[in-house]
Amino acid sequence: MIKNKNDEVSTEWIIEWAPFTLLDDKNESLLLKTSKDLQKNFLSKQEGFIKRELLKSSNNRWVDLVYWKNKETAEKAMKNAASSSICSQYFSLMVEADHNNPSEGVSIFAIAEIYH
Repeated sequence: MIKNKNDEVSTEWIIEWAPFTLLDDKNESLLLKTSKDLQKNFLSKQEGFIKRELLKSSNNRWVDLVYWKNKETAEKAMKNAASSSICSQYFSLMVEADHNNPSEGVSIFAIAEIYH
C-alpha cells in the first residue's frame, strides 16, 4: 500500500485518462452541467468509483481523470457506460467520442508511486 498525506492509496487503484475535445458548437457551461449530471447520476453509483477530476487545457481540450478501486471495476463501469443515457449525453459534447465504444481513446494506468 502506498500512503499519501491525506489518505491511504492502494497500488491496485486504477486511473482512467480520458482526453477529449469539446465540440465547437458546444460551450463550457453546458459541458460542466452535463459533467455534474454524469457524476451524480452515473459515476458516483458505479462500484469501485473513488473520485474524478475534470481537467481543462487550451483549445477546448479536456481530460477526465477517474480513479477506480481496481481494473475490474474500471472495466465494468466502461461497459455500463455504453448503455447509459447520461453517458451518451456527455459523450455527445465531444469530438472524439464513440458512443458504441466508450473506452475508445481512454488509457488505463496503475499507480506505481506517489511523491510529495
